[in-house]
Amino acid sequence: MQWIFVGICFIGTVATAIFLKSQDLNGGLTAAIIIPLVFLVIYSLARIKPKEPAVEKVSDMEHVTETSEKVARA
Repeated sequence: MQWIFVGICFIGTVATAIFLKSQDLNGGLTAAIIIPLVFLVIYSLARIKPKEPAVEKVSDMEHVTETSEKVARA
């Protein structure tokens, strides 16, 4: 669902930029409309939560613990 929201925001921003380019408005007015839309796209991308990291095997963690103990003893 979040990716759909990002896609809609991105496509809307691009479509608005193309539409405003064809209107030949003042650069300041165009920037005043486009900049908030770009921030909306960035915000919508920032809302996407990363996937949970995979749980490591216990044997791998034991190996790391043993290796770090050996290094500490040396």
